Amino acid sequence: MTTFLLRNSILATLVGAAFTLSGAVHAGTWTQLDLGTLGGASSWVYGISRVGQVSGESLVAGNSAYQGFVYGNGVMQGLGTLGGTASAASGVNAAGQAVGASFTTGNAAIHGFLYSNGAMQDLGTLGGGFSWASHVNGVGQVAGYSSTPGNAAFHAFIYGNGVMQDLGTLGGRSSQVAGLNDSGQVAGTSDAPGDLYRAFLYKNGVMQDLGTLGGATSQAVGINAAGQVVGQSAMPGDSEFHAFLYDGSAMQDLGTLGGAGSWASGINDAGQVVGYSLTDSSIYHAYFYSGGVMTDIGTLGGSRSWASGVNGRGQVIGRSEVVGDAAEHWFLFDGGVMEDVNALLPGYDSIEDLFINDAGQLAGTGRIGSLYRAFLLTPDAPSGSGSAVPEPANLALLGLSMAALVRSRRERRQA
Repeated sequence: MTTFLLRNSILATLVGAAFTLSGAVHAGTWTQLDLGTLGGASSWVYGISRVGQVSGESLVAGNSAYQGFVYGNGVMQGLGTLGGTASAASGVNAAGQAVGASFTTGNAAIHGFLYSNGAMQDLGTLGGGFSWASHVNGVGQVAGYSSTPGNAAFHAFIYGNGVMQDLGTLGGRSSQVAGLNDSGQVAGTSDAPGDLYRAFLYKNGVMQDLGTLGGATSQAVGINAAGQVVGQSAMPGDSEFHAFLYDGSAMQDLGTLGGAGSWASGINDAGQVVGYSLTDSSIYHAYFYSGGVMTDIGTLGGSRSWASGVNGRGQVIGRSEVVGDAAEHWFLFDGGVMEDVNALLPGYDSIEDLFINDAGQLAGTGRIGSLYRAFLLTPDAPSGSGSAVPEPANLALLGLSMAALVRSRRERRQA
């Protein structure tokens, strides 16, 4: 375990910080809050609920282990573990229920969990030694993936009423979850015969193959409340991919920004889609798709950009190269204006991750030197609202941690 050097000057600046920053153009002012840690040097964010609770993981005192947390009402609540040394938080719903994975007693296995009413519940597995709970919906259903008997494969699952249900596959070896809505519908990707993979929609007990746009493979990346699924599919000849929107009956090609390919990364409940596409200059640009039109969002002055998420207001977040292409910064695109989020967070060397909720709050992880800190940015006067976003109501605080897997995810992302 790496021990982080505590730099008092940095911590004195970060701990408990809550102050107003000047935003650009449309954004007005923001309140920035450093969420602190569970006693260790660093903390990381992995999700935010629609009412502003934040889930993630933090080093504990002595920097000897990681533990999941949920932050709300000014308190970072550690979620504990399933008896092992570490846990990790994947997400949290508006009721304060959280999901993730934890080492079991003796670090013998890694199991998905649901944290609810102050207790961490072991969800078990589909017969193997591993499971991970990645999504929780508004009614407390959980989706994720688990190893099967003999750890022969990984299958997507949905958990509810005390039962973990194997969603199976489309005839191949493994399946994976991409999203879960409040109706209990699951979107994901499954292996299919012939060493292929296909996007699926699971509803009413059936895994449906969503097909392709003419190529051999497709992949789902998200689902909204209406059961619309987004992802990307190979085109005829399998040399290019295009983003798609499945509306319940057919897979619609979203086209491109003039280049050869496009990819989706998120969808909101209005059916608006974001992602990135090659332009006619074969450069990646973030896009916003609405009403049948794919709009180039542009960049922060650099060559390339990529959108990663969209909320119910149509606000888009993503990353863009800045002038000179020397670095990538996170952006918020709102009302036709792209704002540099890194500029809203002076004092951080970089912003590692960013998430947005329907209230327009931004939660993420900032880096200063070798330290990482979870933060929350709240707009003081959100677009379309005459008042500030309130603190979430008194809800159960939850959290999650799974050090090994989450660290490997960060390392893959950096690579």
